[in-house]
Formats: sequence, C-alpha cells, structure tokens
Amino acid sequence: MAKNLLILSCTAISLLIALPSMAQERLVPTIQLSADEAAKTKQLAQNLKDADDRDAKAKEAWKSFYWSYQGAHDELRDLGFTSDFRLAIGRVSSVSKVSMVRTVELSANERQKLEALHREVLDSAQSLEQAEKSWTDWEHQLVADHIVSAGGGQIVTLPNGKNFAIPSPWYNGLAFAPDFRFAVPRSF
Repeated sequence: MAKNLLILSCTAISLLIALPSMAQERLVPTIQLSADEAAKTKQLAQNLKDADDRDAKAKEAWKSFYWSYQGAHDELRDLGFTSDFRLAIGRVSSVSKVSMVRTVELSANERQKLEALHREVLDSAQSLEQAEKSWTDWEHQLVADHIVSAGGGQIVTLPNGKNFAIPSPWYNGLAFAPDFRFAVPRSF
C-alpha cells in the first residue's frame, strides 16, 4: 500500500510539473470571425462542396459511359474517342513501327451523349477550379484581415492585388468550427 501511495504521489507531482508546459504547447491560435465573415465562409464552403460533388458526378458519368461502351465492344483495346465524337478507337496491333487501330462509328445518340458528358466534365472541372480559387482567396483574406504578418511566411496575392506574407502556421490553410464563427490553422 505504501508503495502504491508513493507511485501515485510521484505521478501527481510529475503531472503538476508537466501540466503548465503541456498546456502551453496546446494553445492554438484562433481567428474570431464576424457574423458577415462567418456567413460568407459558410456560403463559399457550400459552393466548394457543390462544385466538388458536381465534378465527382461528371467524372463518374463519364466513367460509366466509358466502361459500358468498352463492355459492348471487346474488340477495342485501350478504348478512346476521337475529338469530334464520331468514332470510338482501340488498339489492334503493332507491326514494326506501324501501329494499327480499330474504329467503331458512334451512333447519333452516342455522339450526343458523349459530347454532353465531355462538356459537363470540362464545365464541372472549371467550376471546381473557380470554387477552389475563391475558397483559397477567402482563406488568405481572412488571415490578412486578422493576423499581423511579421514579414516572414508564404507570399500570396490577395484578391485586391496586394501581396501578403502568411505566417506559420496559417499558410497551410484554415480549419473552421461547425458554425464558422472561428478558425484555427489547419495544421495546429
């Protein structure tokens, strides 16, 4: 019993000594967002999610068409489509330096579907790229508005065209509370 009491006492003393330094190491810098900033952050986060969902659906629809067409045309290895959406092509063989392909003409309906899928993949990728840029610009703007730069850090160009040095640990992006009322560095 005395041995257990000694171990317990030593553990308690060790914790009391270590606690202040442990607590200090876990202090996470925070940005408090105004109601307007929180609302804008929430909207941009939703825009980014919507664009990401749209992009994923477009890619999945393209893959579905591709694999369905490939399944219907086993004779077309390494299936591809011509840029005018008229032909499906596949490798057949290579003799010396001459490579041969096999082609299948797409029906009018297949062409329309392929062209629409291709257009949606491109449009959704562009939409996602814009949403990602808007999100990153907004994160940079929030840091610039709330954190004093000491001159060191990652140089970014803000939407207004001014350069700003985002200090560590803020340059890895932000993580937000569920209500978007505050943010912390993504890697704290």
